[in-house]
Amino acid sequence: LPARSAEEPATSLVRLRARLLPERRYAEPSSAAGVADFAAGTSAVSSDASAMSSERLLVGGETNPGVVATELADRLKQFGSVSVGSMGPNATSRAVKALMIARVYLSETLGSNKELLAIPQVEAFQFQDEERWRMVLDCVIWDDNLTIL
Repeated sequence: LPARSAEEPATSLVRLRARLLPERRYAEPSSAAGVADFAAGTSAVSSDASAMSSERLLVGGETNPGVVATELADRLKQFGSVSVGSMGPNATSRAVKALMIARVYLSETLGSNKELLAIPQVEAFQFQDEERWRMVLDCVIWDDNLTIL
């Protein structure tokens, strides 16, 4: 879409499809210790595969979406699901961009009968005795029968 003013950049149009899905049946991260923090510009990714499958990727406002997309695609190929967390509009925008880039990276894996789905939710957590909120996108690869792969 064209820019509305000289201060605003041109934007892209994204088409979203919505449908009811069965209840999720995959593991959620159990603690804040299981995160890869891209918000700080570094990744604290564990080399242990079982721990890595339940880690949450955290995206910040200055995060490179391509780096997150690569990690996201790798984890989706390996484990079939991953969670991406973000706080604030810039971070959430970059998380969504990372999903769109990861979809391109996964196009060969997904083929014509699989989809990359992102299930949004808002999560409350405590930080320095203060309640904060973040957006979490639970990402999974589904086939046409709506079963988790």
